[in-house]
Amino acid sequence: MSCGHVGVFARRGDDVRARSVDTEFETTADPQMEMVMRRIEESTVINRPSDEVFHYLATRSHDSEWMVSVRESEWLDAVDPGASETVSIGRRGRMVMDVNGRTVEFIDEVTDYQPGRAVAHRTVEGPFPLNTACICEPTPQGCRATVVGEADRRFGGVFAPLVEPFVARGVRRGFKADLARLKSILEADFARTGEDDDDAG
Repeated sequence: MSCGHVGVFARRGDDVRARSVDTEFETTADPQMEMVMRRIEESTVINRPSDEVFHYLATRSHDSEWMVSVRESEWLDAVDPGASETVSIGRRGRMVMDVNGRTVEFIDEVTDYQPGRAVAHRTVEGPFPLNTACICEPTPQGCRATVVGEADRRFGGVFAPLVEPFVARGVRRGFKADLARLKSILEADFARTGEDDDDAG
């Protein structure tokens, strides 16, 4: 999945812990413009084992199945459709998305990978810089899947304070829709498998 840089989530010992939602981090990297990274985070509980959920999320060819706005997603170094789906830090991919009625293309790079638990990406090329991460944590019900997005810088211009809340709400709606679809796909697949087993018995 094209899901930030390593700073998107924090580690505590052997655990991965998502940080608080919508926190802002000020920096003075650009003296001409106030820089703020706005963080948006959404989670859902999926009634499937955490390893199974992570495997689905980390398989790039699944992106267009569960992410509503994604049309295409592929590794740049893939020679053919059956090429390896192995995730590794530094590997780059291409994603085509529908954003506000426009088709846009992003090139992203894997910046952190913890098998079975977390994968993070950063935008290398695209209309706006974005860091994303997917985190899977076991729960008694199955898996808590969390999607995190963090912009590298805020919008410029006098209207930025008015525009940013609308953009943030749009991203949050998108994350919620994506997670709802992800839950539906994985739980429906399990239900169908169970029915097939019952029929076979």
